[in-house]
Amino acid sequence: MKQDWKRVMAAAALTAALVGTVWAAGGTGDDPVISLSYLQEKFTPQLEADVQQAIYDGLGTVYADQLRAAVDSYAAVRLTAQKQQSTVQQKGEGVLLLKQGDVLAAAPGCKVTVKNGSLIADTSYLVDVTGGSVAAKYAALTPGRLYMMGDTSTGELKVQTATCEVTVNGSYSLSPSDSVDYGSRVRALEQMGLFLGTNTGFQLEATADRAQGLVMFLRLLGLEDEALAYTGSCPLTDVKDHWAERYVAYGYSQGLTGGTSPTTFSPNSKITCQQYATFLLRALGYTENEDFTYANAVNDLVDQGILTAAEAGGLSAGDFARYKMAYLSFAGLFGVDQEQGGLLMNDLVDSGAVTRQQLAQGLAQVTGGKIS
Repeated sequence: MKQDWKRVMAAAALTAALVGTVWAAGGTGDDPVISLSYLQEKFTPQLEADVQQAIYDGLGTVYADQLRAAVDSYAAVRLTAQKQQSTVQQKGEGVLLLKQGDVLAAAPGCKVTVKNGSLIADTSYLVDVTGGSVAAKYAALTPGRLYMMGDTSTGELKVQTATCEVTVNGSYSLSPSDSVDYGSRVRALEQMGLFLGTNTGFQLEATADRAQGLVMFLRLLGLEDEALAYTGSCPLTDVKDHWAERYVAYGYSQGLTGGTSPTTFSPNSKITCQQYATFLLRALGYTENEDFTYANAVNDLVDQGILTAAEAGGLSAGDFARYKMAYLSFAGLFGVDQEQGGLLMNDLVDSGAVTRQQLAQGLAQVTGGKIS
């Protein structure tokens, strides 16, 4: 009991330190300007150091809500800073993960290629270089084509989908919306080595399939290396030569997943939020039909405090896209492992699957609010 009290006090103290650092970044009535450089050069490293120390101290269960609150507070401040910097022009080449409502203002000569998602041209001066024509105003940019702003005007490109992956080369500015920033959670998981893209990008708008769901499940268990090293046979013949063959063979051999028939896994079939919620509950050490039921898996995540009712509703509606799988996986990191008594993220650190630095840097990637 005494040790538990110490952990509660340590968690509370760390939360106060983290939230205090958030407000020290600015944005109060007396100092409405938040310096993005301050966040990147001073605040973010401090947040990373504090999170690393928390994991090292093994605060575990009592730390879940406090850590979640601190990360959410930082995410809100980071979004405010981005809004204040929205008129600052940036120059460079790279891939942006945008969200619905974001506006990308491309300067003259800036080149843009949409990899996934929908971006609308709110300008009459965008040239479709690939097609050899001027893009129609209010038309959606065709994924894979190269576009370039004309030499005399800056044009706005608006994101229509929940996420949008864009390659930009040139000068631009970005006006962020208040929409849920799924992309920053993807970047967080990428930093931790838990979420990887495909050969055509992250494909966040694509519906997640059974193979992808199983791979994420094994990564959350810290078992990816074991799966890739597994050399045993697999009776599920439809995964032969599939990119996820080793994962499926290992998962099946360990009783972590079943097939859709005695000889098939159906790796490319859609996975539902309910099915992935079942994977996540298993990763947290819950036993099906004892601690939870498949039919109620999503609501069980709400009961465990991993999701809010609004999040459960938003993730369950429509197809279970890859951005939803990333969002749910990120939320699961704050879940309590029923066998070890700590957070799932602690288990990943303890197993060596994720370093404390990777975890801290990943948590510091998150921007904006949650599904509400």
